[in-house]
Amino acid sequence: MSFANLGLSAPLVDHLLSVGFKIPTPVQFMVIPRFLRNSDVMASAQTGTGKTGAFLLPAIDYLLHARKREKLPRILILEPTRELATQVYEEFQRFNKNNALKAVALVGGESNILQERALSKGVDLVIATPGRLMDLHERNKIMLHDIHSLIIDEADRMLDMGFIPAIDRLVQLLPNYKQTVLLSATFTDEIEKLGNKYLINPQRISVEAVNQAAETIEQFVCKVSLHEKTQILEHVLKREKEKKGVIFCNRKRDIDDVVRSVNKLGIYAVATHGDLTQMQRNQTLEMFKNGEATILVASDVVARGLDIQDLEVVINYDIPINADSYVHRIGRTGRAGNKGRAYTFVTPKDKLALENVELLIGRKIEELTFEKKRIEKNNIVKKQQPIKQQVVIESMPDEELIGFGKNIPAFMTRVPS
Repeated sequence: MSFANLGLSAPLVDHLLSVGFKIPTPVQFMVIPRFLRNSDVMASAQTGTGKTGAFLLPAIDYLLHARKREKLPRILILEPTRELATQVYEEFQRFNKNNALKAVALVGGESNILQERALSKGVDLVIATPGRLMDLHERNKIMLHDIHSLIIDEADRMLDMGFIPAIDRLVQLLPNYKQTVLLSATFTDEIEKLGNKYLINPQRISVEAVNQAAETIEQFVCKVSLHEKTQILEHVLKREKEKKGVIFCNRKRDIDDVVRSVNKLGIYAVATHGDLTQMQRNQTLEMFKNGEATILVASDVVARGLDIQDLEVVINYDIPINADSYVHRIGRTGRAGNKGRAYTFVTPKDKLALENVELLIGRKIEELTFEKKRIEKNNIVKKQQPIKQQVVIESMPDEELIGFGKNIPAFMTRVPS
């Protein structure tokens, strides 16, 4: 089955072939024809299955043949984060042959002036986060009354982040007669309610069990104590022979420590998390994408928005608190039939979290062990603090010395010469 069989126009299919897209993924196979028939669609698909192309390609095809309205957007794509919106915009540019169509990403952390200038010149497609879009509309910088298709991506994430009230307000600004496509990682009761609210007689699509990690990903658990994590990380990176990978941490304050540890091994690592400006995050991701950096250390803020080609390794330095996040994290690798590996560090206190992950994915994760270095404390002291003066401690006191316990400083026990 080729893209031509799905109803896409010949010029677009030819362009897809020229950029390496030959065969549609299952979600593309199921969504594209329904989108082109102007049906409302409610789709559940695993991260990394090509769902962005599933809605972008038919949207582009529609725009190439639709009657143009000067300066008014016809397609609106809502994303929960600026990272995801930026990724979708980049994919649009990839599919947009000869820049025949105009698009803009409306997100926070970027220049208002540049976004408003793009809108004033006219765009065919808008990719936006709900908050920034509402702000621009309230300031009369964008008109939404000519939208033909509304695409709500990552609806489950929208729900988690509290964006539904904003989406409700935005929907009221759109034409009553429009096509709506809703995509979610899961079909929970809450998502079903959203579907009933926004869609009319939707075509329901579910591609693969969303709570299952791709079969192309080898998964390993490394059981460690808290202070052994850095040592085991070194073992894993050596095992992978410096392959391109992402390390996930639960806490932002740990990210810089991990970056320093990896850099000490002679492997160039960079960090991205919510405390960085959008410009800094873009620069970091670009360094990782172009191969300047081998390792990206990240918080969950980028887990769903990360789209890096040929990513071979994911390391959970901390097991995620939410079991669903485990699937999304490791879904960065093993894409499009390629092999990938995922390592998860588990401390004794993480036992329940591991059980929840294994319950979710429906199987036990293979345990991987490494020989741990035994370091004698006395040897470290001798190497780090060579003794220049003779120190004599005749005996340890039977009772603790106030302020010092039994650990008496050397200057209090030194014998005068």
